Amino acid sequence: MHHNNLSGTLSTAFGIISEVRSLNLHGNELEGKIPRSLANCEALHVLDLGDNHLNDTFPMWLGTLPYLQVLSLRSNKLHGSIRTSRIENMFPQLRIIDLSYNAFSGNLPTSLFQHLKAMRTIDQSLKAPRSSYIESYYQDSITIATKGMDHEIVRILYLYTALDLSSNKFRGKIPSIIGDLIALHVLSLSHNGLQGRIPSSLGNLSSLESLDLSVNQLSGKIPQQLASLTSLAFLNLSHNHLQGCIPQGPQFHTFENNSYEGNDGLRGFPISKGCAHDQVSETNYTESALDHDQESNSEFLNDFWKAALMGYRSGLCIGLSIIYIMISIGNLKWFARIIEEMEQRIITRRRKKQRVTFASTGETTSLLKWKATFKNQNNSLLASWRPSSNACRDWYGVICFNGRINRLNIANSSIIGTLYAFLFSSLPFLEYVDLSMNNISGTIPPELGNLTNLVYLDLSINQISGTIPPQIGSLSKLETLHIFDNHLNGSIPKEIGYLRSLTELDLSSNSLSGSIPTSLGNLSRLTYLHLYENQLSGSIPEEIGNLVNLVQVFLDTNQLTGHIPAEIGKLVNLVEVYLHENQLTGHIPAEIGKMKSLQELILSRNNLSDLIPKTIGDLTELKLLYLYSNQPFGPIPSELGNLKNLNTLLLSNNELSGSIPSSFGNLRNLQVLSLNDNNLIEEIPSSICNLTSLATLYLSRNNLKGNIMKCLGNISALQYVMMSHNNLSGELHPSICNLTSLQILDLGRNNLKGAIPQCFGNMSGHLEVLDMQHNNLSGTLPIDF
Repeated sequence: MHHNNLSGTLSTAFGIISEVRSLNLHGNELEGKIPRSLANCEALHVLDLGDNHLNDTFPMWLGTLPYLQVLSLRSNKLHGSIRTSRIENMFPQLRIIDLSYNAFSGNLPTSLFQHLKAMRTIDQSLKAPRSSYIESYYQDSITIATKGMDHEIVRILYLYTALDLSSNKFRGKIPSIIGDLIALHVLSLSHNGLQGRIPSSLGNLSSLESLDLSVNQLSGKIPQQLASLTSLAFLNLSHNHLQGCIPQGPQFHTFENNSYEGNDGLRGFPISKGCAHDQVSETNYTESALDHDQESNSEFLNDFWKAALMGYRSGLCIGLSIIYIMISIGNLKWFARIIEEMEQRIITRRRKKQRVTFASTGETTSLLKWKATFKNQNNSLLASWRPSSNACRDWYGVICFNGRINRLNIANSSIIGTLYAFLFSSLPFLEYVDLSMNNISGTIPPELGNLTNLVYLDLSINQISGTIPPQIGSLSKLETLHIFDNHLNGSIPKEIGYLRSLTELDLSSNSLSGSIPTSLGNLSRLTYLHLYENQLSGSIPEEIGNLVNLVQVFLDTNQLTGHIPAEIGKLVNLVEVYLHENQLTGHIPAEIGKMKSLQELILSRNNLSDLIPKTIGDLTELKLLYLYSNQPFGPIPSELGNLKNLNTLLLSNNELSGSIPSSFGNLRNLQVLSLNDNNLIEEIPSSICNLTSLATLYLSRNNLKGNIMKCLGNISALQYVMMSHNNLSGELHPSICNLTSLQILDLGRNNLKGAIPQCFGNMSGHLEVLDMQHNNLSGTLPIDF
């Protein structure tokens, strides 16, 4: 069903096709959210929803699909940080993940990379099948961006391993753990806001053929370890802040200047002389190698052109299904060069056919005047902005419709300037503006309100200061407003409540103050409300209950006071509620139990009091429940044992009393249980031993009594056991030695007696902390201690 004109939303009834192995809806007009019912398709190997208009956050729940090997969500409207689950064995078979051309933000998802087991080993058995019967099934294909082009890769279940997170809004450092994904053929992190050094661990990716880290803010030297990547056919490190000598090696001799342009501090072959290893004539080396390979591959290249151009479809997709056999026997070192020449031929052919549309002189003049105010006039990304060129066809980041500039996307383009010279009134047809991840300072001009056709506005991750102008309320068509991670101050203007089409509002990580305007209750289409990390005060307005389409509400890390309004219970589509690190008081409303879609409820670090409502037990989809560092009292409701999808329960640092409910034994997916620093009494229920996924058990500083359960040794996943400062008694059972993953065992300040089992000496290979102080232990220490 790919490459059609299908529209509307995806069905929520995918459970009825639970045996489907491949679902390809690429290149349609689908919108809305990714339905959770896809998690019922347990036989799914390939899921391609790319090139649509889906508007959602990352569907981490797809990680439970045991056979999923290919996940493509490229070119949609997905956004937010990728908050990975603590559930073990997520995405166990995933070999291709493409999240490019979305609006994902935050740091690169390190914990997601840890789950990608299929990318951590090179399986030599994954070869294309020869059986004609099997071949008839394994014709799955996916579009992958390599070398700046879209390639259609066929037989993906056997031949390809790729990770593409390009053209998003990720920031922070590239985690070294990516170097553990040794099966990768393609790694693209380009067009983000990544900083820091290129990790040397990338040199471990021995199968890597394409590496694209361009258009980021990376610094430091290019690691010498990259020279050992003998399969590397394409490298793009351009437009960063790299410096030092370019490593030399067989593959690095094949890369040209454009692999490194926009890095003023780099030197060495091919861009200059000046490094010690340049004494050898790289030119002679390269030319002789090229002459040899060109002679041996001339016949291969001729046949390649015929096959590839027959497979040419729309855009720049190449029908590699036609030439699969040829590539499998050809010299892949030359694949990058072949594709580059093909790209030029295709572009030339297309330009002859298409009508050239020119932007109006007024529009281009306005943008050139704005560009002239930039402090870095040598910006190579915007070098195409010239009076003599065609803005609609040639200008970087500019797209026209009917001869008028319609889209301006120059995110992460190293712009240093302000918006003061941006002539908003000269660009009335703009619908999409993305200036994020630059160095834009100054204030937001009130003339922004002249862009009345604007649908998408992103000014995030800049240095913008001052207040949000009330004229922003004139943008009546606006659907997405992102101004997060700036230096905005003042209050949120009530005029934002006029933006009735708004679906996403993200003003987080600023210095905004004052109260949350009640006019936000008019934004009935809003799905994402992010106001976290500001200095907002006052109460949460009860009008929030009008936002019935909300999926995420992040109001944490502010100075909000008052009660959580009972009207929050009307938000039945909410999946994530983050209200932590405020000064909220009063009770947790029982109406919260009506939010049946809720998966994450984070209320920690407030001043909430009274009993924990039993209705929380009705939130059967809940995975995270954080109520720690508040003041609730009374018993822990046994109804929490109904939360069978819960994987983290944090109730520590409260005033809870009574016993630990035996119903907790039903929480079979629980990985973290933290009940420390309360007034809990009685024995630890033996049903805790049913929690076979439990990794952290934190019960310190209570009044618990009785023996440490013998069955504790059956919870093989346990890594951290902390039960200090209680009244536990009896002897230590040797079964604890079965916990081969245990790193911390803290049983200090109890009433334990008897000898320490000798087998404790065998735990030194994994046990990092052992605290038995202030007990009544006797006997000799284990021999191997």
